[in-house]
Amino acid sequence: MHGCRTIVKELRLRCHKMIALFVVVGIALAMALSVVSLFGQVRAQEKSVVFLVRLDNTAISEQAHLWQSLSTTGHLDTGSISSTLSELSAQLTALTRVGEGPRAHWRVDLRHYEALLHSIHRIGETAKFATQERLLQGSLRNATDALTRSINRECIAQEGLAHSTSITADSETLAMMAFAALMTYLLFRKFSSARLSSELRSAHERERAQARFGSLVRNSSDVLVLLDSALTITYTTPSFERTLGWSSEETLGRSLPDFIDEEDKIRLIECLDTEPGAGQTTTTLKWRDRSGSLRYMESVQTNLLDNADIGALVINARDVTERHRLETELLHSAFHDALTQIPNRVLFTERLTSALRRQATGGPEVAILFVDLDDFKTINDTLGHAVGDELLQAVADRLQRNLPEGETVARLAGDEFAILLETGDHAEHYQEIALGLLDILRNPYTLSDATCTVLASIGGAKSDDKGRTTEELLKQADVAMYVAKKDRLSSFAAFDEKMQAEVLDRLALKNDLKIGIERGELSVYYQPVVDLATEQIVGVEALVRWFHPERGLLSPLTFIPIAEDSGLIVQLGRFVQLTACTQMAEWNRQYPDRPLTLNVNLSVRELQEPGLVKQVAWVIEQSKIDPTLLTLELTETVIMAQLETLTGKLHRLHDLGVRIAIDDFGTGYSSLSYLETLPVDALKIDKSFTDHLLSGDPPVTLKTIVQLGNDLKLKLVAEGIEDASQASSLINLGCALGQGFHFARPLTAVDLESEFLAHRSPPAAERFRSTPDTLPNLSHSGTLPKPEESL
Repeated sequence: MHGCRTIVKELRLRCHKMIALFVVVGIALAMALSVVSLFGQVRAQEKSVVFLVRLDNTAISEQAHLWQSLSTTGHLDTGSISSTLSELSAQLTALTRVGEGPRAHWRVDLRHYEALLHSIHRIGETAKFATQERLLQGSLRNATDALTRSINRECIAQEGLAHSTSITADSETLAMMAFAALMTYLLFRKFSSARLSSELRSAHERERAQARFGSLVRNSSDVLVLLDSALTITYTTPSFERTLGWSSEETLGRSLPDFIDEEDKIRLIECLDTEPGAGQTTTTLKWRDRSGSLRYMESVQTNLLDNADIGALVINARDVTERHRLETELLHSAFHDALTQIPNRVLFTERLTSALRRQATGGPEVAILFVDLDDFKTINDTLGHAVGDELLQAVADRLQRNLPEGETVARLAGDEFAILLETGDHAEHYQEIALGLLDILRNPYTLSDATCTVLASIGGAKSDDKGRTTEELLKQADVAMYVAKKDRLSSFAAFDEKMQAEVLDRLALKNDLKIGIERGELSVYYQPVVDLATEQIVGVEALVRWFHPERGLLSPLTFIPIAEDSGLIVQLGRFVQLTACTQMAEWNRQYPDRPLTLNVNLSVRELQEPGLVKQVAWVIEQSKIDPTLLTLELTETVIMAQLETLTGKLHRLHDLGVRIAIDDFGTGYSSLSYLETLPVDALKIDKSFTDHLLSGDPPVTLKTIVQLGNDLKLKLVAEGIEDASQASSLINLGCALGQGFHFARPLTAVDLESEFLAHRSPPAAERFRSTPDTLPNLSHSGTLPKPEESL
């Protein structure tokens, strides 16, 4: 704003100067034109006087000539003389005065003068008498005298005019000179004052600017350093001490490289080794402060050695240590996992791509391993996410410490890790490395709040000479890991081409399952539960079957794992519950003298659903089933893995009237104390114990299980009975109920009703002992409830 005001003042001053100059020049021109006009009039008057004098001389000459002629002829004409005299008088009066005052002048018409001469000649020609001669002579003399007097008067007037003009011109000239001198003096004073004021203002502004600059330099956070040609410090700003702790007394006279980190000294010299006027160079160097710490300084170097005012190497430096730290952290977080601090998927993919590129130019082979923790979600749900995060950190640390030197381990997502083998011959032995890691990962982990064991599955893939891409190798290792997890826990699988087809087939089956659920392609089958003593049906277990439109009837072992992995098991389980409960309520209404119980399995994913209790209550309400006739089966492994989170949920289910059964009992590795804390109503003895009855005496474990169940007053149901001898042994041990192919295979609702409910069943030996699973009756398969009706 101040600069704008200064410019406006300067413009106004220049305008005043121009206006004054134009006024002075205009006045001078006007005065000059006036003088020139006066002198022109004087010269014109002078010409008139000269002309009259010449006329007088000519008249005298003509008079002499006339009298000479008269003396010769001796006679005059009186009439002509009178006429001629009149004309002469008129001609003489043709001399007229023009103007008034000192500027007046005389004017003579030449035509009148010529007529005067002609009249004089006529008089001379006609003159005859001396009397007339005298008269004419007198007249002419009078005329000549009058003319002479007129000329004299004109000369006197001309002299007065010239004298007046001269005085006027001199006065005007003196006035003009005085005015010009006065204006020159005034303008000189004005211009001198303005120039002096301008110079004073400029000097004042320079002083203020220098003061501001000095204040800015003293208080600036940027460090300004001046060096001579030998890199010796000649000047530093106070910010040098504020930033690095070195005072000016400690820096002046010392070499700047003394304050630079060793590895950056060469870069500093390269930046300063420029010609004067070559421009600026920018770099970031590590400067050492007074405490010995390194500070990252972004500096701009300029060579001004040839500048007369400065004559130094100038360095402007700014402390960017904090910015460098943030940039480093951002870069690290972009390529490393936030929880485990090991490389993430982005960095792993980049290193894998580089390794494959090196292999293509003759480098070593490359192999990758995909590591996935088995059932890690159970640990999160039972022990909490804090323990789960600590476990992931421990796994990452264990993998890093046991990998060959130079290899990379990364966390891809969740509980998935990846290992890159790219140095030496490690890729050649990737299978041995994977098996060794499996053994290491099996060891217990001692965490802050718990000690736990986690298993892992590993899939491996190795590059070959076919030029596999990064995406292909990642996909192959992922497929191999999936196959390893599917086959058995804590196992390793190396990729082969057959795996790809298997995974693609599994993916297609998952998509078909989703469509099949929506179209109602799945059915509920029922396997009878019988009283071993009477062989009469007392209940059923609901089992789901899928009649694929292209593959036919599929075993649950084929699609149930797919449903659990994809999450479709939740929707599928809701369908089984509603369909089976509705069917069971209908049977019990039709056959009230023989009420049946219903067993329905719950998967791990279903148990983890927050709305499970509400869903079961909704199914009971929709089907109108007696809740005491409904038993939900859970495997012992699932209960022990999620004991803390499931306890409250099982109690809430039990409060609905629903019974709880432990399926596959005896296959777990935990204590049995949970049987006293959980609302358990029944135990289902696993088929592996029942099979031992075919080889001889009952095993001690089976006897223990039966004895334990009876002591706890729990209902016992033996699974997998395929022979009458097994049923007899179980009766002798004290097990009252059982199910298996010896009594019947899973049946459709129509077949079970016709065989077991419509009339008294024949002995078991004569019933479906070898009958295979029949195809589902799609008209009785039931349909899935609408999503909005699920809760």
